[in-house]
Amino acid sequence: MSMKSFLIKIKLFWVCYLLWFSCSTLPSRLEKKQSDSVIQETNSAIADKPTPSIAHSPTTSTDQDEALPPPSQFGFSVGISKNSYKDRYNHRKVLYGSPDFQIDFQSEFWLKSFTHLRLGLELGLSVAKDTGKAAAGEIDINQGSLKRDLEEDEIDPSSTMELTHIPISLNFTTETKDFFGWLGASFWIGMQRIYYQELRVGTRFVSSGYQNAGLFGLGAIIRLDKIDPAGVRSLGTMGIGSVAIVPFWQKVNQQKSSLVLPSASAWGLMFRFDS
Repeated sequence: MSMKSFLIKIKLFWVCYLLWFSCSTLPSRLEKKQSDSVIQETNSAIADKPTPSIAHSPTTSTDQDEALPPPSQFGFSVGISKNSYKDRYNHRKVLYGSPDFQIDFQSEFWLKSFTHLRLGLELGLSVAKDTGKAAAGEIDINQGSLKRDLEEDEIDPSSTMELTHIPISLNFTTETKDFFGWLGASFWIGMQRIYYQELRVGTRFVSSGYQNAGLFGLGAIIRLDKIDPAGVRSLGTMGIGSVAIVPFWQKVNQQKSSLVLPSASAWGLMFRFDS
């Protein structure tokens, strides 16, 4: 499967997901619009009537609870992260240098809510591309046959290599309740399937394939709807009920570490939108 056709399939997947997400939240948006219309008409009718001079009863906590929106069931996140690779030899560092930032997409499906936390599944996809140099001469490092560090003079300065890798992950996640009304925590553990392609510019591709990995991570959830409620309410017409910033750390352990994709840890930042 070529890189172009693979990327086309990934794009089609996310287009279908976004269409599904829009359709799944359409009934709640229509219901909210109808409810707002009814409330507006009721308020207009009340305003036209003379107000009786009776003492107003205080609002009970039950009335306030009924006015709260139900907890979200779906979420979508987009962000960036940067990997820090750890390998026995310096092959990747010498050939590709420091890794570039990768773009991360993630969907959350919440399955069960409790008093202090909720449980769910996450489907994630990332896209990263690094540019570097090829090994000079007859040095073969693609099959892991070179059992030593590379020297700087063993690099071909006239060459250009491109490494593209696209991880897809499925995670089990848990999220705690908010502290101080706006701060929460998230923990996850899961599996990752990574497609990679290494290409020497100007020639045919060098190698491509798949790798499997396990991962775990944690993040802090900073809810903007608690800090700037008016700004988040303006997104209500799009079916968005909550917005958060999620700085996170994640560890990826490759089942079979290689030159192309050794095990790594990553720091990143996500913007999350809940229905």
